Amino acid sequence: MTIQSPHQEPVRAEHSVPEGSSSSLLGDASTLTRELRATVHAQLELAELETRLAARTVIHMLALAVGIAVLLVGAWLTLVGAAVLALMNQGVSPMLAMLAATAVNLVAAVFVYMSLRRHGASLGWPVTLRSLKPKATEPKTRSEP
Repeated sequence: MTIQSPHQEPVRAEHSVPEGSSSSLLGDASTLTRELRATVHAQLELAELETRLAARTVIHMLALAVGIAVLLVGAWLTLVGAAVLALMNQGVSPMLAMLAATAVNLVAAVFVYMSLRRHGASLGWPVTLRSLKPKATEPKTRSEP
């Protein structure tokens, strides 16, 4: 194939490209591919390490939360026991004092349950899901020309 200019001699296309440039282009592409793979590998390795750290941190936080829960339950039981003893010192029978403490615990549990139910309604991204649903389109009236 020849490329001709109106004022010049015909020039062969294979001579217009410097020798070795196609291999240089392939070399550049190969180098770019290797560098891209290395960058992606480094990013994935960093994400893996951070995920492991996050998992360990969550496990540690959960263990601490369980410890706090055990301490709070112990404190609550001590408080209820003190209330029962106070009622007994006021002349209330031990059985009635224990029933009163149980009733207070059950009422508190019902309030906590209702609060959980109320908060649970916002789980699942209801507003986001509603915004993603296609809106009902109005029937298009067809205008005749």
